[in-house]
Amino acid sequence: MTGLFSHGSLVNSAFESFLRLQLLADTTVVDSLQLESIPINEPIGDSILLADTTLPSTDFINASIFYDADDSLIFDLEEQKVRMYNNAIVRFDGMELKAAYIEYSFVDHLACAQGLLDTAGVLYGIPQFMDDGPAFSQKSLCFNFKTKKGYSHEVITQDGDVYLHAETAKRHSNNWIHIKDGKFTTCDAENPHFHFHITKGVVVPNDKIVTGPVYLKVRKVPLPLALPFAWFPNKKERSHGVILPGYGNADQLGFFLKGAGYYVPIGDYFDNKLTFDIYTRGSWSVRNVTNYRKKYQYNGNLDISRTVTKIGFSELPSFQKRTDFFIRWNHNQDIKARPNTRFGASINAGTSTNFQNNLSSSQNDLISNTFTSSINWSKSWKSKYNLSV
Repeated sequence: MTGLFSHGSLVNSAFESFLRLQLLADTTVVDSLQLESIPINEPIGDSILLADTTLPSTDFINASIFYDADDSLIFDLEEQKVRMYNNAIVRFDGMELKAAYIEYSFVDHLACAQGLLDTAGVLYGIPQFMDDGPAFSQKSLCFNFKTKKGYSHEVITQDGDVYLHAETAKRHSNNWIHIKDGKFTTCDAENPHFHFHITKGVVVPNDKIVTGPVYLKVRKVPLPLALPFAWFPNKKERSHGVILPGYGNADQLGFFLKGAGYYVPIGDYFDNKLTFDIYTRGSWSVRNVTNYRKKYQYNGNLDISRTVTKIGFSELPSFQKRTDFFIRWNHNQDIKARPNTRFGASINAGTSTNFQNNLSSSQNDLISNTFTSSINWSKSWKSKYNLSV
C-alpha cells in the first residue's frame, strides 16, 4: 500500500483507515471543491460517507513514510502511535532513523528512538540518524519529520578523521546543530584520550564549527591551553587555505620556520601547494608542488624547488653559500585509459649538490649519489606486434 504511511501489513491498512475515520467527526456537508483539497491519497471505501462528512483542519505530511521492525509493531489506536521493536527503521524524504526501539506519533510526526538492554545488560541498537550526509549516533533521540527539528543526548559523529562528541545537541530546520559540552578530536576511542572540550558551539554542515570557550584536555585532565572561542573547518570538498609551519633550531643555520605556505585546489583534477622555509642566518627555500589525477586516465605530480644555503658568517673566510634547484616530474597513465598504449615519465633534473643540502632534502635524497630520468612509450597491435620507445 502506498500513501501517507507505507508498510506491508493488513493491520497497518486497518489502522490507517481507523485514523481517517477518526477525523470524520464533523457531519457538515461539503461541496466537491472542498473535497478536492482534502490531503488524502486513497479513498476510504464508502463514497457516501465521504460525501456527507468534512475533515477538520489537520496538518498532513505530503510524502510517504516507511516504517518497519524485525520483532514487532504495536499500534496504539487511542494515542495514534506505533511502537517498533528490534531493528526498527523509519524513512522519510531522504532521512532515515534506525534504532532498537522507535515510537512514532501519527499526530505530530514525532519519532523518539533509543537503544535497549539485552539479557546481559548490554545496551544495543543505539539510534542512528542520517540525512543525506554523515550518520549521527546517539544514546537517545527525538526528531520531528515535519519540522525537521530534533533533540539528542550523547551524540557522536565522524567526518573523515575528525570525531565530534556532544552531551546534548539540538537540530534546527536549517540543519544547523547547537551542541553543549562537546569534544572535538581525531581520537577514535569511545572515551577520547585527548580532545578540545567545547562548552557550547554551532555546527554548520559542510562549512564550519564555531564554538564558545574551548580548552585542551588529556583524558579528564585540562591543560593550560584555552581560547575564548574557536573555529574549525567542516567542509567535504577541497578548499584553499594557509599551511601552518613547523619551527625549530638548526646548529649551522639558526632558528627556522619550515613548511609555511598556501594550498589551492584547481578544478576537479589539480591542486597546488606552495611552501617556504626561512632561517635566521639567511638560508631559505621555496617549493611548489602540483598534483593532478583524473580517474581511469592519468595521475602525476610536478615538484619544483629552489634553495639558498648560507653556512657561517659572511665576514669570515669559512663562509659558504650554495644555490640549488631541482625539478621532479612523475606521470603515470592508467591502464584502463588506452589498453594498447602506455606512457610514463620520471624526470629528475637539477644541481648535483641539491641532495646534500640540509633544508629541503628527504632522508632518501641524503643517501643518494646519483639520479636518473626516463620517458617511455609503448604500443601493441592485436597482441601480435609491440613497439617500445
